[in-house]
Amino acid sequence: MPIDEAKRRKRWLRNKRAERARKKGDPTPISPMFRRRVMWARDRRAKLAPAGAWTWKIDTVYLTDEKFKRAVELVADVWAAETLYDAQWGKGTATVAQICRMLNEMDRTHGYSAASLPKMVAQARKRVIALETHGDRWSPDQPYWPPFV
Repeated sequence: MPIDEAKRRKRWLRNKRAERARKKGDPTPISPMFRRRVMWARDRRAKLAPAGAWTWKIDTVYLTDEKFKRAVELVADVWAAETLYDAQWGKGTATVAQICRMLNEMDRTHGYSAASLPKMVAQARKRVIALETHGDRWSPDQPYWPPFV
């Protein structure tokens, strides 16, 4: 009795998808209150980010006001998306592609195209790290963005 190769391949793919789904698990649901807290912190951090722009290692003089505002908003949104994703799936699991997907779902791409958004998100993640670790020149022990609890 010959084994049909197409049926075997189809069964293997079905089993592999089921195995991946079992390993991945289900995301932890996010409460609306936690989402509101993250978005409130996001707005607060967007207001604090321009003061820490010197940590970004770019010359902000050449950025127009609109581009700088858009960059600050994107940095705050990347932080919020990463925080929400980590709350769902566990700490430190968010990738650039997953953050881009979440920003698209939240409709917060800030006019960046789908092709340039991953690069902008990668740059924004570096800026988030700088804002969370560096303080200003007068109090370097206190970061611009305090830890979110």
